[in-house]
Amino acid sequence: MTRGKLVRDRDGRPLRVDGTTTDVTRRGGRGAAVLDALEGVGATTGSAFLAKLTQHLCAVCGCRAAVVVEPHPLDPGAARAAAVWSDGRSAEPFALPAAGLVRDLLSGGGVLLPAAARDRHPGDPLLVKLRAEAFAAEPLADGTGRLLGFLAVADDRPFGAESDVRVVLKALAPRAAVELARGDDPAGGGPGGAPRRRRAARPRGRGGARAARPTSRRPGAWPPASRTTSRTCSG
Repeated sequence: MTRGKLVRDRDGRPLRVDGTTTDVTRRGGRGAAVLDALEGVGATTGSAFLAKLTQHLCAVCGCRAAVVVEPHPLDPGAARAAAVWSDGRSAEPFALPAAGLVRDLLSGGGVLLPAAARDRHPGDPLLVKLRAEAFAAEPLADGTGRLLGFLAVADDRPFGAESDVRVVLKALAPRAAVELARGDDPAGGGPGGAPRRRRAARPRGRGGARAARPTSRRPGAWPPASRTTSRTCSG
């Protein structure tokens, strides 16, 4: 893309054109990658969206693995994968200690390690799990800025010099945050990050039996008469 303006002399005759030429090939590639990923996930939401997002992130970024990680809901010292795509297929979610890069990323940081990731962070649980030579991640936050987790890609080879992996992650992070907050199970969040409301458990009586569900009737109203049946027993 070229932008410029014509420069004239005092008599109005053209002298030269001043301007700049910008290579928009990479910019267009970034936008295409984001659109390809979003088209791939379609109209899915919640965990189904995250599962498809990791799959299509690997495709558009040329990476071996992609993962969405969130704090573990039952263990403050751990994290868990909400969605994993690795080696061309959906992988089983896993838990790992909230240490090293995971701790930093769950605190709101982003990272780009285009090569020698495990050399720079030896023994890091997440890099070891993903067998990552290259790694990039962006934090996921809801509309109030509350941190929900992070979105990451990894490869067993260095990222290319022209790789726009982190730019793509930044563009997709807001939508991923919405779907991570939405969830689709009772332990997850509700739409827009609002916590799902669980039904209160009824108290148990003696022997572990559940207490009777209370009835609602107007004060002073008699309870309905019980229906009785009679049987004739023949001797």
